[in-house]
Amino acid sequence: MITEDQIEHVGKALGAIGVIAAASIAAWKKGVMPAFRFASNIADIFESLQDIKKQLIPNGGSSMRDAIDRIEARLIIAEQRHKLLTMDSPFAVFETSASGDCVHVNRTYCRWTGMANEELEGKGWVNAISRDCRASVFQEWLLAVEQVREFSMDYHLVGQDGSQIKVRCNAFPMFDAKFKLSGWMGIISKI
Repeated sequence: MITEDQIEHVGKALGAIGVIAAASIAAWKKGVMPAFRFASNIADIFESLQDIKKQLIPNGGSSMRDAIDRIEARLIIAEQRHKLLTMDSPFAVFETSASGDCVHVNRTYCRWTGMANEELEGKGWVNAISRDCRASVFQEWLLAVEQVREFSMDYHLVGQDGSQIKVRCNAFPMFDAKFKLSGWMGIISKI
C-alpha cells in the first residue's frame, strides 16, 4: 500500500522534473547551459524516480492494490508531462470544465493577452477577445458546449499592448473513462 510519504516523494520528484526541465530548457535555449548538463540533471531525477518505483511495488506488483498504485503513479506522471508540454507552447492552450468555463490557460495565452490565468478563468476569457467579434465568438462557443461538439473559429484577441491578434481557435471535447464529458481542450494559433 502506498503511504502518504511515498505519494509526497513522487509528487516532489515529478515537480522537480518540471522545474528542472523547464529551467534547463530555458537556459539551454539561451546558450547558458551545455546540453550534457541538462541530460545529467534529468538522469539524476529519473534515477530517483526508479528508487521510488521500487518502493511502490514491494512485492513485484502482484496485488490488485499494487496495480492500482501503478496506474495512479502513471496518471500523475501523465499530468505532469501534459503541463510541461503545454506550459510554454508556441500556441495558446486552454482547458475548460464540462460546462465550458475556463479552468486553466498556459503562459503563452497570458503573454498574448497580458491577462493572468485567474482573469481568464470562468467566462473571463471573453474579455481577451476583440469587442468586434466577442458576441459572435461567445455565441458559437455556447452552441458548441450545448451540442458537445468541436469548436473552430477565427477571431481577434486583444494583445497586452491593445493591438489585435488574428487567431484560429480549435477546441475539442474530452471524455473520461465512463464516456462522461469532462471539458474541452483548446489550442489557439496566430494566423
